[in-house]
Amino acid sequence: MDQIDFENCLNILVTAYFLQLFWAYDKVWTYYFKRNFSEVVNQCHISLSNINPAIVRHISERIGNDAMEDLKERKDKFISNVYKEKINYHIHMEGGVK
Repeated sequence: MDQIDFENCLNILVTAYFLQLFWAYDKVWTYYFKRNFSEVVNQCHISLSNINPAIVRHISERIGNDAMEDLKERKDKFISNVYKEKINYHIHMEGGVK
């Protein structure tokens, strides 16, 4: 865990989820990703448009709006996708739209 940094955090997270190593996924999420969310995303130079939808959903559920506001504008619509999932999550939690 001491070797996780801004550059490899997302790769480890995505790989652990893909390989269904959920214990590793949760550990990386808790130990590093959540604490350093905006720095990890802001320093990521690859497109996040194709990141696993389940991971985007987890971000929308577990990352607060304050951390989201610290993100720099991206070309890959990652921020929009997270906010879309936040809206879906809140609608679902409130029992749907009337």
